[in-house]
Amino acid sequence: MPYGNRFVSGIASRELKSNPIQMASLFNNNEQHPNEVKADKLIPNELSSVPEVLGQLELNIDNLINSYSTALQNPVFKTKNHLKAAVLLLKEFRKFYVGLVKITKKIVDNK
Repeated sequence: MPYGNRFVSGIASRELKSNPIQMASLFNNNEQHPNEVKADKLIPNELSSVPEVLGQLELNIDNLINSYSTALQNPVFKTKNHLKAAVLLLKEFRKFYVGLVKITKKIVDNK
């Protein structure tokens, strides 16, 4: 039997360094025990991409509102009624979006 350190990591002769143990960590770390940690809620497979898509949609709505609002400041546009209407529609759509997020949260939470 070869003489070697059984705590060696990999082929090299480097040993794993131990971390210092504090007495308080032995008594107060019950909430970090693997049996005490709750798992994340599972999202059904059909809805797995919905949070990412909703996040992208929110960014796109905000980018569109910023673009149209910036265009309203541009003196090149003589009639700004259409731009104002677009900004108002996007703000209304943002309200619709907030409702969609709330409904999706209830669906994912199975409530």
